[in-house]
Amino acid sequence: MPRVVVIGSVMVDRVVAVPAIVRPGETVAALGMAIHPGGKGANQAAAASRAGAETIFAGRTGRDGGFVLDALRRLGVDVSAAHVDEGASGTAFVQVDATGQNAIAIVPEANARFDARDLDRAVSSIRPGDLVLLQNETAQLDEVVGAVRERGGRPWLNVAPVDPRPSAATLAAVECLLVNESEAAALSGGESDPGEALRILCDETAGRLVVVTLGADGARAGRDDARWSQAAHEVEVLDTVGCGDAFIGAMAAWTVRGAPEGAALAAACAAGSLAATRRGAMPSMPDRAAIEAIVAGY
Repeated sequence: MPRVVVIGSVMVDRVVAVPAIVRPGETVAALGMAIHPGGKGANQAAAASRAGAETIFAGRTGRDGGFVLDALRRLGVDVSAAHVDEGASGTAFVQVDATGQNAIAIVPEANARFDARDLDRAVSSIRPGDLVLLQNETAQLDEVVGAVRERGGRPWLNVAPVDPRPSAATLAAVECLLVNESEAAALSGGESDPGEALRILCDETAGRLVVVTLGADGARAGRDDARWSQAAHEVEVLDTVGCGDAFIGAMAAWTVRGAPEGAALAAACAAGSLAATRRGAMPSMPDRAAIEAIVAGY
């Protein structure tokens, strides 16, 4: 069976609970703070492993972020291709309000130091047919996509953050493009309607799967003229941090097991919904049994 290989970011998540997201010029008293393992790459690796896929993670962090790799090991993720350097780790500053909504600022640090040696370590573990999850939080993205293709891997790209925008060649080379509503709008020329943005992105590259996540409204996906949609599951929301990563990891795990697009989308939406019921990003990733149980309840 193909594996899920994640080449991506590591972040130390510094999560602050606030009554409401801070506005420009405003100072508020926080309700509490916690530090969690995070980063879109690390979170997606955790999510894929929890969802039952054999998972490998490659990325770069500083020593202060070593606990993130330890957390991945405990979840069964192979982190032998990851590198720890002497600099600062990437950090995410996360505000979470009383409704569970969030605002995040990231400082890439070690992720921006991902270099040619890191790339060699990362792609050395890829076998033909492996599904390779990538994000826009690390350096060398164009080179990584090209190297994954050369090794026979299937590159999936989560275009987050959308700024800076990946090159046209990279966007055209990936097998699957995963975006949220705002990212879909940015990549489709400012189209605010998710369905129309999906159509534009599908039309740009024949055969590419495009997935647009819609938060509480679930997700839509398309390839050429085919379309799939899935509602989110109603849950009591505590914290939406990491929901998108739970979605992506579960969709990857179901895909490498041979699930059709509709079934993979249903599992992904279930995972994203479940992640909202727990605090933190990586700590909230649901396991395969929980995902299957909620899918069965749709």
